[in-house]
Amino acid sequence: MSSQAVYALYTPAGTQGKLAGAMNTMLARIDRGSGTVRKAGPFPGALRIAVGAGSVWLGGGNQFPGARYQGAIDVVRLDPESLHQLASIALPAELAQRALVAEIAGTADQVWMAYGTQLYQLDSTTGAVQSKQSLAGIAASIAIDSTTGRLYVGSDGAATQTQATITEWDTPTLRRRALAPTGGAGLGGPQVAAAGNDVWVAFATGMLGQVEHRRASDLTLVPMAQHQYTNSVRVYVAGGFVWTTDGMANELACLDPMTGAPRASTTLNLGGVVAGDSVGPTSVR
Repeated sequence: MSSQAVYALYTPAGTQGKLAGAMNTMLARIDRGSGTVRKAGPFPGALRIAVGAGSVWLGGGNQFPGARYQGAIDVVRLDPESLHQLASIALPAELAQRALVAEIAGTADQVWMAYGTQLYQLDSTTGAVQSKQSLAGIAASIAIDSTTGRLYVGSDGAATQTQATITEWDTPTLRRRALAPTGGAGLGGPQVAAAGNDVWVAFATGMLGQVEHRRASDLTLVPMAQHQYTNSVRVYVAGGFVWTTDGMANELACLDPMTGAPRASTTLNLGGVVAGDSVGPTSVR
């Protein structure tokens, strides 16, 4: 989402299924003023989307351990208005023989990518790697809080470890500020969301899902209300509120940003995806 538009990846009707859907992924731009929809694609294998440095960025991955779909994208930079492709960037080589996804985050003038065991700062025009740092495991998610200049990465356990972690990074220097163990190892890793003094983490435990509230300064746990989630729980910060989606429970919930207790919830097929900012209302799809 940007101040001008909402962007969404989607699978056209009639192409559902793991392979067909992945190879026919499309991008939609919805103008926040007029509601006009513009479409582009397909972008085979596109799994992640971010807005940063005046462009829209799509991230792919290897989908299966050590392999890629034939013709799938790596990283693509697009014009935010026309959706015309401006650059195609090859993903760095990774030794990890497991499914990897390019997790991308951006601000008004910078773009970062967490992929495999590395965190990269990318050139905003060419996508070339400007700097990089090693992660504590395999990248599973990324979140940026542009107001504080802090970047957060959720990492699954690498082959030599079983513990998942969250790391906090200073964006100007790409220096690691904090590291904390969390859950989700071997189950997709932790998913992070952040705003101001708060970091929220969602992960699967194998039996149920869990949401954590952490302090941004050092990633220590903050006590929060307990609520039952499934393994598909995801957490978002949007429109000044904390949101969870739970695909297995078909539920969307709004949480109290102080206590983490659900304020309201509704039934939504597959839980949906939440995006929002201070410019306008929260968008759920």
